[in-house]
Amino acid sequence: MVHNVFADIAYHGAGFRDSATGFIYNNIFYNANSNYWASDGGAVEGRHNILFSTEENIDSSDFPNDLVNIDPLLFDLAWHNYHIPAGSPAVDAGLDVGIISDQDGNSRPQGDGPDIGA
Repeated sequence: MVHNVFADIAYHGAGFRDSATGFIYNNIFYNANSNYWASDGGAVEGRHNILFSTEENIDSSDFPNDLVNIDPLLFDLAWHNYHIPAGSPAVDAGLDVGIISDQDGNSRPQGDGPDIGA
């Protein structure tokens, strides 16, 4: 899972169980309870994700380079516009996973590094 926005998820953002394995890089978890996890023999590798909640402090992340309790400053949550504006801590803060297209079809990265989020 790379370059996604998980917003206002009541239960689990993303998870791996029953021997499933995977990686979670460059995602924004905004008010997503339990963000991302692995259990029951599953395994996950995570890096360069933003974990933020407006409702509670997130204690920490078990994964290197996650940004914890840092508001990604998403553009307009009320209208479900999850773009990241200039000045967001998500800009140029991601892990290089190769050239991808963003949610608008633009080739990324375009700046000094990949952005976190969609």
